[in-house]
Amino acid sequence: MGLNTHFLNPIRNLAFSPSEDERNNIPFHPTILTAAIGSGLTLSGSVNVMPATLKVNEIFRWANRISIPVAAALLVILIGITGTTKADFNTINSGIQPLEEETSDLSYVQEEHTLLTKNKKNVQEQLELLSYDTEYFQHILAITRFLSYNTPKEITMNNVSYQQGWEVKKFKKMGRDLVQLVEMEDEDKRTLRMVGDVKANAALKDRYFNNFISTLENSGLFQSVKVIFQNSQANMGSDRLQFEIKCII
Repeated sequence: MGLNTHFLNPIRNLAFSPSEDERNNIPFHPTILTAAIGSGLTLSGSVNVMPATLKVNEIFRWANRISIPVAAALLVILIGITGTTKADFNTINSGIQPLEEETSDLSYVQEEHTLLTKNKKNVQEQLELLSYDTEYFQHILAITRFLSYNTPKEITMNNVSYQQGWEVKKFKKMGRDLVQLVEMEDEDKRTLRMVGDVKANAALKDRYFNNFISTLENSGLFQSVKVIFQNSQANMGSDRLQFEIKCII
């Protein structure tokens, strides 16, 4: 009720009007009222004549009464949650261990799978190589058949060879000597080497040769056709022409 109290004696906390002399004229000792006043402190709407310091202590007392059970309840809840979490963790861990053991037992399956994958890759590479070789063999048959039907009788083949890459003969001076060296070109390509002669009328031999080159280029059997060597010197005879042709298959 907003009553200010400062004294432990409840009578001294009461204001008497109009004179304070009445406080001392009470016919009994003030402490007799202590029990009655104390029992009325808890009544709703009663006047609290306790000193301010005791009022604060009373507030703390009630706060402790409430907070201690709440803290105890929270502690019990936390302990329960911790126990449940640990139990769940143990359950999960006990389930993981058998899986790890099964994974370890099945490691040989991974090794077998890796080996099978490697073998499969090797087989595929062999099949691709075999397929390529088969196509190459069929290509050679087609070229041989083509040359048999489309080579003029004026042209004679002295050497027809299928090879990987192309050999190039070069000369290099080493000291006072001139040494012949053989180098490889187009090592990743398969080639056809043709060496032969053209024997015909001096006015027609070049035409026969050029027509044969055009026939090779237009056959669709070669990626490229190149004349490496062409010779029709007078000492060979006016009716003769030697040649070497490189065809990339």
